[in-house]
Amino acid sequence: MLKFILLILFFFNLSICYSQYNEIKINVKDNKNASIFNSTVQIKNKDFESMKFGFTNIKGEVEFKVQTEIFEFIVQTSYLGYKTDTTLINLNTTRDQIFIVNIVLKEDFRQLKEVYVKPKLSITQDNDTTTYKVSDFTTSDNRSLEDVIKKMPGMQVQEDGTIAFKGKKISKILLDGDDVTGDKYKLITRNISPQQVTDIQAIENYIEDALLKGIINSDEVVLNLKVKNPKAIIGNLDFAYGTNDRNEISANFISYIKNNKSFIYANTNNLGRLKSQDFSVDLENQKILPANPLINRDIFSFSPFAANNLALNQSQAASINFVNTASKNLKLKGKVNYFTEALNASSIFETEYFEPNAILTQDINRENNNRTNLDSEIDLDYLINPHSRILGTFKFTNQPYEYNSSGLSVFDNLNIDSVFQQLNNANNTFFSNLKYTHKLSNNSALIVSNNYFSQNLDQAYLPKSSIYVSHPNFNGSNQLNQTIKQNYDVYKFNVNSLKRKGSNFFDFNLGYNNINTNLSSSLAYFDNQSFESLGNNYINSQIYINNSFYLNSKYILEKEFFKLKLELKNSYQQFNVSENDTSLLIIEPSLTFNWKLSQIKNISLSYNYKNTPIEPFNFYNNDILNSFRSLSSALNQFYNFGNHNYTINYGYNDFSDKYFSFNIQSNYTYSNKGFIYENFFENNFYITRQIIFDGFKSYGVNINAKKFVPKVSTSFSVNYSWNNRDYFNKVGNQINEYSGVNQGLTLKGDTGFDFPVNFNLLFQYIKSITNQNRQAIAFNNSYKYNLISRFKFSDVIVPFINFEWARVNKQNYRMLNSEVQINPKKGKLKYSLEGKNLLNLKSYDNFFIDNAQSSRFSNQILGRYVAARIQLSIQ
Repeated sequence: MLKFILLILFFFNLSICYSQYNEIKINVKDNKNASIFNSTVQIKNKDFESMKFGFTNIKGEVEFKVQTEIFEFIVQTSYLGYKTDTTLINLNTTRDQIFIVNIVLKEDFRQLKEVYVKPKLSITQDNDTTTYKVSDFTTSDNRSLEDVIKKMPGMQVQEDGTIAFKGKKISKILLDGDDVTGDKYKLITRNISPQQVTDIQAIENYIEDALLKGIINSDEVVLNLKVKNPKAIIGNLDFAYGTNDRNEISANFISYIKNNKSFIYANTNNLGRLKSQDFSVDLENQKILPANPLINRDIFSFSPFAANNLALNQSQAASINFVNTASKNLKLKGKVNYFTEALNASSIFETEYFEPNAILTQDINRENNNRTNLDSEIDLDYLINPHSRILGTFKFTNQPYEYNSSGLSVFDNLNIDSVFQQLNNANNTFFSNLKYTHKLSNNSALIVSNNYFSQNLDQAYLPKSSIYVSHPNFNGSNQLNQTIKQNYDVYKFNVNSLKRKGSNFFDFNLGYNNINTNLSSSLAYFDNQSFESLGNNYINSQIYINNSFYLNSKYILEKEFFKLKLELKNSYQQFNVSENDTSLLIIEPSLTFNWKLSQIKNISLSYNYKNTPIEPFNFYNNDILNSFRSLSSALNQFYNFGNHNYTINYGYNDFSDKYFSFNIQSNYTYSNKGFIYENFFENNFYITRQIIFDGFKSYGVNINAKKFVPKVSTSFSVNYSWNNRDYFNKVGNQINEYSGVNQGLTLKGDTGFDFPVNFNLLFQYIKSITNQNRQAIAFNNSYKYNLISRFKFSDVIVPFINFEWARVNKQNYRMLNSEVQINPKKGKLKYSLEGKNLLNLKSYDNFFIDNAQSSRFSNQILGRYVAARIQLSIQ
């Protein structure tokens, strides 16, 4: 690997030493000397192979850099209504000069007469910003901004609402330059109407702190929304009521009043629309660590259908977000998010354990849970002077949770026992961060920050069943009580020194990190009037202390055609687990190389090495009851040390000419050492432990392509993924080699926006296989067909029919939804009549393969209903 890095650095340094550039400035005008905006300009070699690609600005200008070794090239210029111009350019051998080329396009009257079907969509590219004109992708039936983003070339919207641009995840969405909602941007895209937005800008290499522009090199991608009428209060009110007392009330508002910019949202519904999905965040970008409960009991709400609006729920949610520009130098941000969700369902869960266990369990439950989330955040941004800034963040979160279930448990077709479960969680977190930025010069800066994070998670688990009576350790009791307390405190101090020299970016990072964790658990049995401890074998009381000192360095070299990023993380860690002191020196290198083949094509290669110590919450000495029939000890997650990860990406993204994007990613990961699961049954209880053994290997490929045909407003997309994971598992006394293979294929086709009859077609195929010692022991094949037809009787009345057919593990499921929209041309009201689950599907099954077992899960869903809906637009 070291030879590979040195070889790359040698060639790059060679190119730095010997490659120089001439700057070519091209002016495009018509025969009346008027500048032509957004004309296409291509630089080609003598063999007519494309070298450069771009568009003229409003002044009719575009600039390119061409290597001085190239003396002859071709400039090809085209624009709708004008004849294509091809000009041969000869340069002298003088280096580092600016050459001006004037191009005059002549009108093509014959072409103008032929092209009349539909004007070209407005997509413009200016350096790192791609701008979409929202109205060009919007039709009267689009009720949310998310519906429009799905149509845009280069954009991908996952079923959970997460957005990606050119295959990179969007980290946040701005309202006219301000981050109002943070990582919960789905509240905006899923609720505001597209008519309230004029443009969407996809901004690559985004840098939030203006003091650091030109000093740091960023890979962050954000969306910026240009609001139609920023000086007024705009928003929507939505009311729906239907059969079986199904109802929904929703409201959202955007306001720019004086120095305040705000977004407000509220919703209550029992239509299966889970608000926890809208408030969920992308963990890759989450600043605060998620809770890690050792006992997980929940109602499973996944479905094979496009919309997960099928849960038996009662949900309420509210969100207030604002940005206040108190003065030229002071900005305050605030967020308050709240939701509560009550779910209930009837479910059947069957688990088959692989050989040599060969045991089948079945659980039939009636479940309900109540989940509440309240989080508030205050951000302070104060520009002390033109060279200094202080940022402060303070966040508090409260997440109580209650779960109850009652039912029957069948063990290996022999014993049938009734089971009652109750779980109560109390989770509170506090996070604070202070960061001081000082710009030393135009090319250097210093950042000093410290943060404090505290999390307290309490769990109380009370299962009751006759299965406990026969267990030799439970003293003949049929009721247990387990309490778990987790206290997690982190303090971090960090200093960053940033420097740019020409095309070179340097980042040196020095810091100290202190982690204190207290984990305590106890398991008790009910004896007459009170609970009594089961003894030391079920008691955990440990303190985990981790002190780490780290020195990290990052180097980025960015040229016109390539970008090289080298990173080296070094940390010396001292920690204490179970009264054992340990010290580790951890070194983690990474390398990323991005090669810009042209304005629309790029390829990137990356390698990183990671060696992470055990997280404290995942280590405990004695048994913990993590389900009514399962006991686990030691670790409760896989850990692999010395992870090597290789990734290759290729992207072709042409949004302004061919409207075609193609992205492919391939990755390979392996580790030499890690922990594996040890699984066995004892006294009708499933025991899981972990032992040190070999690591794992995984490799896969992900491909997505999207083509848009502007003349008929039709798009086609293909998504394919294939992933293989090789690992080990100990079942009984035998260690087996397993491999899990997952494949997924999705084909989509959307016909024109304004045709009398429009169709959205979807085909999805998912296949999962588990192999044991190279022999298939379990598999799952899932197919899904989706047809959405839209009949445009007029510009006002638009009926929809949505039919989905899913085949999951040899079982067929059919879902029929319909809607009639009435969208008057004048006025602020829109109407619809919607019918959901008209075939009245009662439940669905899902099949999972995981480690040494396969599971089938059947869950009750929301039944048939018809509802009338009114939407009021406020502008």
